[in-house]
Amino acid sequence: MSDETSGNEPSLGEGFVFEDDAATEDAANIEELFERNGLPLPPLSTEERGAFRPARSGAFATRGLERSLYEIDSFIAEVEARPDLPPYAAAGFAGYGVNSWGVHCYAVDETLALFVQLRWGGAYGDVDADRRAVAEAWRDIAALREAARAKVASGVPAGRRLLVVISDFGRDSGWAWLPQSGGVEATVLNEGEGRADIFAGAAAAIAAGPESSS
Repeated sequence: MSDETSGNEPSLGEGFVFEDDAATEDAANIEELFERNGLPLPPLSTEERGAFRPARSGAFATRGLERSLYEIDSFIAEVEARPDLPPYAAAGFAGYGVNSWGVHCYAVDETLALFVQLRWGGAYGDVDADRRAVAEAWRDIAALREAARAKVASGVPAGRRLLVVISDFGRDSGWAWLPQSGGVEATVLNEGEGRADIFAGAAAAIAAGPESSS
């Protein structure tokens, strides 16, 4: 996956303020945090990881986070309402109770708004199966982001983003192009039969472009 970025793109974290710089589970950086959990790093660019700062307990981001990554609906609502939302990336671990814990990878750029929330760390989880699922999802994310970058090179109307949501915690998953006008209260997602099918549908949507959804 290429780490190259256009000089015309907004800076990561532009327009956001960090709430605090508290230690993130005592991990010095995102690499240490994921190594401690025995998971590969999320498929984010060198630039994105380099801009990470502790944002909340168990999470690093290129922007401040007002809420836990587990509250995925809040992050989706934000990008639905704001076509001009500056690019950002966030990753880490969040949840509640005994078994509702997950690993998160959120990445918003000019063309793609990706929110992935997978089971990890729950008391009753299958560690090996969950680790395989995370590795597979990371590969699919890398491929989708590469396709999105290629589509930008061929031209995508300004303000159009493909929303992709994957959640293991009961939230609807799927993909849909967001309107240029923003202000959407609840996007109707194109759902698939599992994560692989959703990623395949999102890749096809990127290839076809937003005009195909009109």
